[in-house]
Amino acid sequence: ASNEAVQLLRVALPNYSVVAWSLGEESTADETFNAVEQLLVSGYLNGGGSLLVSGAEIGWDLDAQGSANDRTFFRNVLGATYSADDAGTHALQAGLPGTVTQGTAAGSFDDGTHGTYDVDYPDVLVPTNAQGTTCLRYGNGLGAGVQKLDPGTGARVVVFGFPLETVYDATLRAQLVQQRDRKS
Repeated sequence: ASNEAVQLLRVALPNYSVVAWSLGEESTADETFNAVEQLLVSGYLNGGGSLLVSGAEIGWDLDAQGSANDRTFFRNVLGATYSADDAGTHALQAGLPGTVTQGTAAGSFDDGTHGTYDVDYPDVLVPTNAQGTTCLRYGNGLGAGVQKLDPGTGARVVVFGFPLETVYDATLRAQLVQQRDRKS
C-alpha cells in the first residue's frame, strides 16, 4: 500500500502483525515520515507492532534536517540516530550474531550497475539507547542497520540506512526482510 493510503486510513496498520515501510531515496523534499504518518506509526508500535523501515535518506531527513518532533520520532520511536550522510560503500558485512541479521551472508546493494539505481548516500546509523542494537554493518564497519525492542510494548523496529530493494542478491534481500523474529 502507499503511504497516502495509510494517511487516509484506508490501510489500518494495527490490522498487520508486521509493516514494511520502504522509502528508497525519499528525503527532505518527499518527507520520509510526515506528522500524520509519525502519529500512526507511533500508535501502531505502542500497540506492540513490528516495523521494518529501509531507505537511504531517512536519518538525513528526520534527524539531520528535521524538526524537533522529527528527531524525537527517529530517535525514540524508531530507535536510530543519524551518524553520517554517506557510508562511502555499497558493501554489507555478514549479519551480526544475536541480531535479526544473524546468519546472512555479506553482500552489496546497487551502485547503479545492477538493475535498480545507485544508492547515492546510504545513511550511517547508530542505536539511540540501550533498547537498540546495531544489527548490520556496511563493508567498512559503519552502522547500516539498527534494531530496537521496546520492553514495555513488545514493539519491534528494524531500520536500514539503505533501500532493501537495491540488494541485488535475491536470497540476501529475502533473508533481510524475513528475519524479523531473530532477537529483535
